[in-house]
Parts: sequence; structure tokens; C-alpha cells
Amino acid sequence: EDRAEVEAAMAASRPDRRPYGFEARFLRADGAWRWMRISVNPRFAGDGVFLGYVGMSFDTTETREALDALEQQERRQTFLLDLADTLRDLTSPEAVIAEVERALGVELGADRIGYGVIDQERGTVSMTRDWTTGVVSAEGEFSLAELGEELISDLANGQLIRIPDVETDPRTRDALEVFHRLETRALIRAPVIRGGELRAFLYAHHSTVRDWTPVETLLLQDVALRTWTEVERTRAEAEVRESEERFRAIADTAPVLIWVTQ
Repeated sequence: EDRAEVEAAMAASRPDRRPYGFEARFLRADGAWRWMRISVNPRFAGDGVFLGYVGMSFDTTETREALDALEQQERRQTFLLDLADTLRDLTSPEAVIAEVERALGVELGADRIGYGVIDQERGTVSMTRDWTTGVVSAEGEFSLAELGEELISDLANGQLIRIPDVETDPRTRDALEVFHRLETRALIRAPVIRGGELRAFLYAHHSTVRDWTPVETLLLQDVALRTWTEVERTRAEAEVRESEERFRAIADTAPVLIWVTQ
């Protein structure tokens, strides 16, 4: 990927015997790719005859990685702050879920984003209305076995799930029929644990094999931890409003008793 830039730097300077430099990735003898900053200068004899070039290289991999990590951290924080600002104005759990799924789907470039709500007593997972692009919806109720009981067990233990290919992971081998029907080949799941129990999980699906990056996985986890609180907040507020409306309805229709004393 870097070759065109390197060739352009050489082509712009070598014909005139001028110094030049560039940064590119080089394959080291041990098989590792490293970022190198190259500085090249022409060499001339005392009579001005061109003798060739002499160059020096500096390994800048750690600097590059540090800058990339900082950029990714800033982008993640910006995304989370913007999402929090948007959710603050929403008043229903359905609206919160829909906005979280949409924003996260666009940010990750996933094919499906959704929540799974766990009912351990019934042994079911209720998949909420999801955000999709180009794939079928996963909305509906599934048994724990259908979505991979081992995955649910790992989630209950607080583990973050990252699977590049459901066909090769032993935890999803028995659930392939459902994943094929849902056009899902890769997935990540982040648990939502309340009171020591697995209440739900936030997931991202992709229709092709995908090696999810640690940054993508961490973002899903951050969103899961922060936004489920908003879901619970709006759900509680909705229940309070419904109770108040029922009380007012009863009060409006109740007979009025008037006591007259003499």
C-alpha cells in the first residue's frame, strides 16, 4: 500500500540528484511489519561527480502506534459524548434502543446491531427490534441453545465475545442453523450485568468473516455499559407516567361524596 508514495518521492528527487525522505512499512527479517522513516542524501566526489546515495532509517512504529491509539481514543470519546447528548432528550426505551443501534451500526460499519434480553427462568433470549443494513432482522424470541448456550454462559461470567467466524468457533458450532438463517458470519457481544445477573447483551453482526479490532470491541462494550442505564431510566419514567395517567383516570371517574354537617 505504501509503494506508490515511495516511488513518487523517489521520482520527484532522484533525476535532479536531490535529497528526499518518506515513511513506509517494511517487512523485517523476523516477519514483523515496521514503520520506518527514511532519509536519503546524494553523494558527490570532490569534482562533483555523482557517486550514489546514502540513507538512514529510523523505526517509528511505536510513535505511530501511540498516535493511532490516541486518535482512536479521542474518536471513541467523541462518539460516546455525542450519543449521550442525544439519548438525554429521548423519553422512551424504544427510542433509546433505536438510536443506540443506528449510531453504533454506522460507526462500526456492521450489518446488524441489536439487544438481546435474557430470561434465565424461561431459558429464552428476546431479540429487540434491530438496526440492519442488507440483512434480515433478528427480532424475535430464541432459546438459549439456538444462540449458543456457551456464549450465554461466557456472557454471564462477564466475558466479552468476539468471533471472526461462527463456523470455526466451537461455541457457535451447534447454533450454525440460526446464524445461517440470520445471515451472520461474524459477531461481537457485550454483556449487561445488573445485580450479579446477566440481564441483556448488545451485539454486532456481520454477514462475512470479519476480524473485529480491539477498538471496535471496546466501543461496543462502552456503549453497552453506558446506554442500558438510559434504557432502564426511560422505562422507569414511562412506568411512572402510566401510573399517574391511571390514577388521574380513576380520580376523574370516581364519585364525589359531599358531607354536610349541621
